[in-house]
Amino acid sequence: MLEEYSNKIHPLNKIMWGFTKYTQFLSDYADLIRDCHSNPILQSSLWHYHSYWFGRMENKINKNLKISIQSIKESFLHFNSKELIYDQHSNLSSIEDIKDWKLNANYLDTIEKDIEFLFNSELGQPLFDLKNAINSN
Repeated sequence: MLEEYSNKIHPLNKIMWGFTKYTQFLSDYADLIRDCHSNPILQSSLWHYHSYWFGRMENKINKNLKISIQSIKESFLHFNSKELIYDQHSNLSSIEDIKDWKLNANYLDTIEKDIEFLFNSELGQPLFDLKNAINSN
């Protein structure tokens, strides 16, 4: 049943939903790591947990991610009601939906800062320093 419903969802909605969930994860994860600033080892450990993906993202898709965020933000801020997707399974089928998306688009400003924060490999240094200190003893 879920697959049947999923097949009825407009592809644009699938893309937007996935992108939104992904950027929300990045934002939440950045907040979690920031909240651990008083414990650098914990902060570094949390960063290392996803560091492989942060490195891959930075090297492979960072530029495209920034362009995507800006494009989506601009699209929502300047959305024309004639562009509504009149589909019973669409998240973009009413003016109210568009107003909600516009409000949510404002958080995209902060996601760029969160992404830059997560791509900062210096967050991993405290754990490396601890490892080196343990190995030198």
